[in-house]
Amino acid sequence: MKYIYTTLILLLWYRISVSQDTKTYSGPYEGGKATYQYYETKDLERVFHGTFNYVPDAILGEGKITGRFFHDKKDGTWTSSTSYPDGWFLDRKSVV
Repeated sequence: MKYIYTTLILLLWYRISVSQDTKTYSGPYEGGKATYQYYETKDLERVFHGTFNYVPDAILGEGKITGRFFHDKKDGTWTSSTSYPDGWFLDRKSVV
């Protein structure tokens, strides 16, 4: 039983010591508006980590891109959709 408590305490300590404070940004981003989660390194570099939603400024139609990042790498399924006056276009890609 003592071994289990020691292991749990060590795992909890490790989790707390390596975790990053995830922040959320919402505002202008590369010709559109984005809302995404990130954390900053010691050098104040922004690392995408969590959900990502992007809506470009409309030119011919409306669209959006959604997905997730895991430590600055795309993770899971990313969806891109665009609406045009004559219908919708939807594209899904899974990132491995």
